[in-house]
Amino acid sequence: MDEQINNNHSEENQPPKLIPGMNPLTGAFLALAVVFILYQFGGAILTLLIFGLDFEKADVNSIRLLTMGGQILFILLPALLFAKFIYTDVTNTLRVNFPSRKEVFVFIGGLVLLTPLLQNFLYIQNFLFNKLADGISFFNLLREVIDKIDKMVQSTYGDLLKSNSIFEASFIVFVVAVIPALCEETFFRGFVQKSFEYRFKPIWSILLTALFFGIYHFNPYGLLALIALGVYFGFAA
Repeated sequence: MDEQINNNHSEENQPPKLIPGMNPLTGAFLALAVVFILYQFGGAILTLLIFGLDFEKADVNSIRLLTMGGQILFILLPALLFAKFIYTDVTNTLRVNFPSRKEVFVFIGGLVLLTPLLQNFLYIQNFLFNKLADGISFFNLLREVIDKIDKMVQSTYGDLLKSNSIFEASFIVFVVAVIPALCEETFFRGFVQKSFEYRFKPIWSILLTALFFGIYHFNPYGLLALIALGVYFGFAA
């Protein structure tokens, strides 16, 4: 009798199983497509409407605020809406929970160890790629295309990272690190990975989510490193 009561009590304490309102895989790919279009094209249109064609003369703090707003409006908000529309239970879908102190220290320690490894990997990757590009015309053409994309990305974000005071540096960290981490992790590790887990094993869900995480950052030279970072975040989630 006591055992039955304990079993019933444990069942009551378990979180309710999420019942999707549509195919989770369809929901994941639909969300990925919507967020990509909104963030890449919607963000560009919004920038033109606010700053016009003379983008280079725009106030840098206004651009920072727009960047932060774009993350919230075009990544975080869709994640919340899709989670609510498809699963109803937003909290469980987006993995909203507070990690223990031990988990925080382990995560930070792993990130500290992973960062130099990825930096060394990028150095070796770029060295080998340049060697191939010097000897093979196809890779040389590919390098030219990637260099143009990389230069465009660097010119877009270069001014955003310049600071003249501690306050400005703190604001930059908030804009380019804290807000993007909150928005992107909520979307990718929350909604997308959770949706993939309905159809795939956890390892494949993590890898697939990490792949899209890397692609969405639009950084050709850093693609593999970003995917590796996404895998780490996926396991941490």
